[in-house]
Amino acid sequence: MTHGQRLFRVLFRPVVRAAAMRAILGRNRVRGEMAKGRFTRAEIHALLTDTWTRFEKHAAEIPHERSAGARLWLLNGALIISAIQSAIDRGVERAYAIELVGDAAWIIYRRFMAVPDAVVRLTTRDPAKRLERDTHLIMDVFPFGPKSYCKRWIDSDRGGVFLVTRCPYQELHHKLLSPEDARDFCQGTACNLDYPLAEMWGGQLERSQTLVSGGRYCDFRYVRADRMNLKETKCP
Repeated sequence: MTHGQRLFRVLFRPVVRAAAMRAILGRNRVRGEMAKGRFTRAEIHALLTDTWTRFEKHAAEIPHERSAGARLWLLNGALIISAIQSAIDRGVERAYAIELVGDAAWIIYRRFMAVPDAVVRLTTRDPAKRLERDTHLIMDVFPFGPKSYCKRWIDSDRGGVFLVTRCPYQELHHKLLSPEDARDFCQGTACNLDYPLAEMWGGQLERSQTLVSGGRYCDFRYVRADRMNLKETKCP
C-alpha cells in the first residue's frame, strides 16, 4: 500500500466503524425476517476486519489520478466495494448488502458534505444561490475537480444541468467488478447518495442516466422553484 492509502486507512477506520455500528447494528440479518436475528457488534467487527483486508487488495488496483479529490474518492470506492463483497460472502443477500453499506456510507457522506454547505451558508441566504454554490464547490473544487472528472454545465428553463462524461469512480468499479456488479454496487451506494445530498442543499435531483449503467454521461439536474443561473464550464 502507498503512504496515502495507509493514511486513509488510519484516519477512516474509526469513522467507518462508527458509521457501520450506527447503520447496521440491530438491523435484521435477513430483511423482513426477524426470526433470523439481528446484527451484533461482534458480527460487524468481523465484517469490518474482512473489509479492510479486501481493501488492501483493491487499493493496489487503483490507478493514479492527478486530482487529490479523485484519489480520495477512489479509496472510498475501493472500501465500499470491499464492504459489500464481505457482507455477501458472509451470507447477506446481495441487494440487502448494498443497502446496508449504502446506509453506512450516507452517514459519513452527509457529515463531510455538511462542511462545504456550512461555508456556503455564510455567503448567502438565497436558496437558489446556495444550491448553485454548493454544487460548484464540490464539483469544480473538491472532490470532483476538473483534473480527473470531465464535466460541463448547461442552462435550462428549470435550472442547471450538470453533465459528467468521465468519472474515475465508476471506471474503478468496472475495473474491479463484473458489469452487473459494477452497475449495482455503484448506483446502489455512491450514485444514490446524490439524491439526499441535493435535498440537504435545499434542492431536488433528477437524473436520466449514468455512466456506470452504460449511459453517455451522468446527468445532474438540480431543481428548485427558484430559477438558477448556472454558467457553463467545459472540460479542457
